[in-house]
Amino acid sequence: MIKPRNRIAVLAFLKTGNFDWVFRHLGCFSHGDICDMIYYYKRYYIVTNIGEILSVDNNTTLKFKTIAIVLSIINPCTCIKFYLIKTTTTNELLMVQITSTSSVKIFKLVTSSNTMLAEVRQLGR
Repeated sequence: MIKPRNRIAVLAFLKTGNFDWVFRHLGCFSHGDICDMIYYYKRYYIVTNIGEILSVDNNTTLKFKTIAIVLSIINPCTCIKFYLIKTTTTNELLMVQITSTSSVKIFKLVTSSNTMLAEVRQLGR
């Protein structure tokens, strides 16, 4: 979990076999406000309020790397929420964008030479 406090972010997580929370002060987190975070394929993934997805290494350095961003979002605002979801059937990482008008867009993380998001037009059965 990441909690920005006065624009200073603190990451708290549990490591396998450890019963105590590990806290890391991240300093000034320049990627925007955190909307959601998920553990997926031995890494943490974060989505910000501007639709940027960051990968976080799972060791003590906790380095952030931008892996994708939704370019269609020009004017981010608090009325847009983002969530990260791992599908149970195909084991894919999805980002869900919901606006205040209940408009929903779903993006799938596509890994190739350049990691990006592709909008999902129809969900599989």
